[in-house]
Amino acid sequence: MNIEGYSYICADSKLHYEFESVGPNGTVLKVVQFTLIDKQEQLFNLGLGDFDPLTNKVLDNVVTDNKDTLKVLATVGEIGRQFLNENFNFSIYFEGNTQSKNRLYRKGLNLFLEVIEQYYIINGLKEQNLKWERFNGNTEYIAFIIKNK
Repeated sequence: MNIEGYSYICADSKLHYEFESVGPNGTVLKVVQFTLIDKQEQLFNLGLGDFDPLTNKVLDNVVTDNKDTLKVLATVGEIGRQFLNENFNFSIYFEGNTQSKNRLYRKGLNLFLEVIEQYYIINGLKEQNLKWERFNGNTEYIAFIIKNK
């Protein structure tokens, strides 16, 4: 499946990216931030949120509902691809802050799975036993890790 994403910009640090979501709720500045969470494993958390101009903070607990979910996921996926291509030994960790966001991420991975699995290994964390396993699109997970093959 080929879904066009939004154009994005990258800050000098290569850890901060921004793009605009455009839809019925207006134009919303989205921020993708990579944060190192395990230096030894070179594991980075991928955070996604909306920039709030009133507080100058990134909010990850809002639902924009701009009717562009697939385009946003495609953009975040492209940012993740760029990040991993520029940092071959790094891994990306991400999780939703709600069960429905984790389902959304799983569905997004499923949409692009054929392409993703050509280049990357995806693991999911099962809530029942808190064990990582190779991603299965029919299984619910509470977190994900993607790394280069």
